[in-house]
Amino acid sequence: MKVKRFIILLVVVMVLASLVLACQPAAAPAPAPAPAPTAKEAPYYAHWRFGSMEVEGSYGTLVGHKFNEVIGEMTEKRIQTDVFPLGTLGDAAELIELVQSGDINLLPAATGWMSGFIPEVNVFSLDYVLPTSKEALLTVLNEGDTAEIFTDIFASHGFQYLTGTTIGTLYRSSNKPLYNIDDFKGLKFRVMASPLLIESYKAYGANPTPLPFGELYSGLQTGLVEGQENPAKTMVSMRFYEVQTHLSLAKYRHFLFQGVANLAWWNTLPDDIKLIVREAYWIADQFGMAEYERQNIEILAKLPELVGPKYDFHELTDAEIAPFQEASKKAYAVYLKPEIGGARAQEVLDAMARDLAAY
Repeated sequence: MKVKRFIILLVVVMVLASLVLACQPAAAPAPAPAPAPTAKEAPYYAHWRFGSMEVEGSYGTLVGHKFNEVIGEMTEKRIQTDVFPLGTLGDAAELIELVQSGDINLLPAATGWMSGFIPEVNVFSLDYVLPTSKEALLTVLNEGDTAEIFTDIFASHGFQYLTGTTIGTLYRSSNKPLYNIDDFKGLKFRVMASPLLIESYKAYGANPTPLPFGELYSGLQTGLVEGQENPAKTMVSMRFYEVQTHLSLAKYRHFLFQGVANLAWWNTLPDDIKLIVREAYWIADQFGMAEYERQNIEILAKLPELVGPKYDFHELTDAEIAPFQEASKKAYAVYLKPEIGGARAQEVLDAMARDLAAY
């Protein structure tokens, strides 16, 4: 009996306890964990290689050092570059190969050398294909259809196309006047080993003679060649004024460079860094052009004294230029050959024509 009462009492106590607990308010749910604080994006640090096809003090190194200065200012020195003048990492062709392989990040590449890797660039070896105005020229090289098609073509060869620029027009030198197309008849004129240059000077009636640049002074001195073309600065730096007396300006072709980068490296850069690189390169490029122009003006002023009383300078008139322009068109057909101008040669010429028409 006592056991039965005890069991009944235990059941009653348990029922009452459950009723008491049921009347208590429900416990508040546990708060959701606070979101983790967003980490600030880490600053971008880099140390890059900038190549130059020229020796210290020339256009390529001027651009390289200015680029390092500007991008350093824009990034509070988080990005810096080392500049390698010609010869420290290789010759001009080897420098382009180093950009392709990624061992050099950035390079102002002379179009005469770049055309050996990208045949469409041979278009810049055609006389009178580009405007003589620097402003119009830079527009064609950096805006519109021409820049777009070169960006695409360069990418297919592993390069990022950044800019196109000029360090001035070319001058012709000789020991006789070269004012008219008849003055070129039979003239042994030194050219680079370019089918387009050879064809152009044949069209002028000259005897185009390929000769390595390093042999040009002795070639002029001995009469192996009788004339040559280069920027005014080269006339002094290579001392051609010692063996040539006449200088002419025919406004037929510019000495051009194209700013290039390794494409794979470029594609790894954050978008904001790409914008910084483009801006810094453009500023550096403008600086290099301006400095080279200043040097050319100084050099042209010095040449009469350097050459002596036989010095003669002549800027061709439009009437004198016209026969050269007409004859130069014979080389265009050579450029359109795939082995010379590449598969997209016609596209390049068409793009230039559209940009010039729109300018």
